[in-house]
Amino acid sequence: MIMTSNNSSIYHNMYFDGFSPNRSGYVVIGAGLPRTGSTSLRRALSILLNGPCYHMINVLFGTETDWDHWENVLDGKISDPEWVEFLERRGFRAGVDVPICLFYKELINVFPSSKVILGVRDPQKWYESVINTVYPAETRWEIKLFYYLIGRSRDKSLRERICYYRPVGYSSGILDSVAMGREEAINFYNKWIEDVKQTVPDDRLLVFDVKEGWGPLCQFLNVPIPMEEFPHLNDANQMKSFNRRIRIGIYGILLGIPVGITVSGFLVWKHCIKK
Repeated sequence: MIMTSNNSSIYHNMYFDGFSPNRSGYVVIGAGLPRTGSTSLRRALSILLNGPCYHMINVLFGTETDWDHWENVLDGKISDPEWVEFLERRGFRAGVDVPICLFYKELINVFPSSKVILGVRDPQKWYESVINTVYPAETRWEIKLFYYLIGRSRDKSLRERICYYRPVGYSSGILDSVAMGREEAINFYNKWIEDVKQTVPDDRLLVFDVKEGWGPLCQFLNVPIPMEEFPHLNDANQMKSFNRRIRIGIYGILLGIPVGITVSGFLVWKHCIKK
């Protein structure tokens, strides 16, 4: 994203979710897949840990620093010190959603004192959510064209790589499995849940549904329950609306081009006839 004085404050608020960088340590790894309440969990962790929580939105609103890092991660060209530099030293206290969750195995070794939160929800509802939000956002040609036209093709391609990334031991990535249909997607989801449970030691793992609220989360992190209500956020409608507006805009542009050419041609012809 190209930064200007006019959009820097908006960028900062979106990127850090309104919280200032806190370099007290990176202490929570979110292993839950997208659309398992990660937006709510991001906000909740930021409140509890008094610092920003990394999320896919940080790739969307990111800079070359973010894009360089994740391209290196996906290419297998990352070191433990680089993980620390990217997350902890930049002031992030936690991370959830993709791309963080895809690399929880690496991160539990990079940050040996960290804890892991596995966000869960009903698998059927998870599939419905992904197929109606993330999947069209990363696969529709109109949306790809939109990002190309505004000069954001690099990070759009990166987000696609993230969502199609195939973890070790998996025959497909998240969106690959969704594209294969409900059954394959739910098989992917269930396998992911069991793999996390088998990988992370019990004393470092919390299996968490955001419907449970503050209680189990605060107990797990050994922090007091805040006075404010748990942030039950749902960005599904916003995502659908955003995707729809982009498609309408692109269709308008594509329909407007031939109309404009036709009108221009007619005016030129009319001008020539008068002569």
